[in-house]
Amino acid sequence: MDTILNPTANSPTTCVAMHRVIYTAELLELILVHLDPHTLFHSTLVSRTFHAVIMRSTHLQQLLFLQPPINLTIPEPMFANEWPLLDIKINPLLLTNFPHFLTCWEHDYRLPEIVEWDADPPPEFDPLPEWDPPLDPYPCTAEKFLWLPVSKKGSLGVLTRREASWRRMQVVSPPVTRLIVEKFYWGCFGRRRETAERDFSLSGPGEKGGLTMGTFYDLVFEMVAPVAFRPTWETRIFWKKNGEDEWEITMKLNFEYFLSGRVFGPVKTAARIAEYKSKGYEMVEMGEWREEGSDLEDMYD
Repeated sequence: MDTILNPTANSPTTCVAMHRVIYTAELLELILVHLDPHTLFHSTLVSRTFHAVIMRSTHLQQLLFLQPPINLTIPEPMFANEWPLLDIKINPLLLTNFPHFLTCWEHDYRLPEIVEWDADPPPEFDPLPEWDPPLDPYPCTAEKFLWLPVSKKGSLGVLTRREASWRRMQVVSPPVTRLIVEKFYWGCFGRRRETAERDFSLSGPGEKGGLTMGTFYDLVFEMVAPVAFRPTWETRIFWKKNGEDEWEITMKLNFEYFLSGRVFGPVKTAARIAEYKSKGYEMVEMGEWREEGSDLEDMYD
């Protein structure tokens, strides 16, 4: 890549050969597939040729999580109680730009005892020695919007643009094809749970299928921004068999609404959170919400 971006450092013969490679779409694609997603994404800014090749190549679009894999074969697990031997890859571009949105499903998190909500984000704390470092060192609260990297740079316009490319990106690969949303309400007089789910698999000609970050972001925003009490949220992503006995990637998104307590008080930063609403926002239809039992053992099955 350095050779391509610095042609003056090469002999005339080398430059001619290099330009032939660059302007041959098939050869340029073979070079670009070796780039990491971050470098590949920014390579669209190198030239119109780079941009055209990256946008037209199905393989490169898959590496950027802009298209789901085609004709993906899911190997059956060796034992009945195991998941398929196919890794679930989180979109690294989203982990960088939305670092506290996609919480890790393999770790627990420890909340600071007291959080000053109107101050700066709470300081980082060290996990217990026996833990692996979690992806998310902060409480899973509405203030995550205020901690996005674009907030520090003062460039919210990049985030809220209707046509922003991140809105079309798949959250993980293989893509999430089923989303389960659970809302837990904790109050002085008891607790309850509401559950809904939606299928994001291919449903028609020309549709790519899979949960995109735009849909995920819009759903989180509508669950968090308008409410009078700050919910926490966390995600789990896992393999699960559907009604047709086929494996699919499922995301479970849990929102917990604490309606009492000294830490989770009324939202005082609602106006600032409202600024994070995307111009491409679309209300996410989750279908019918089911209210289920409130026994603690049942709520976390």
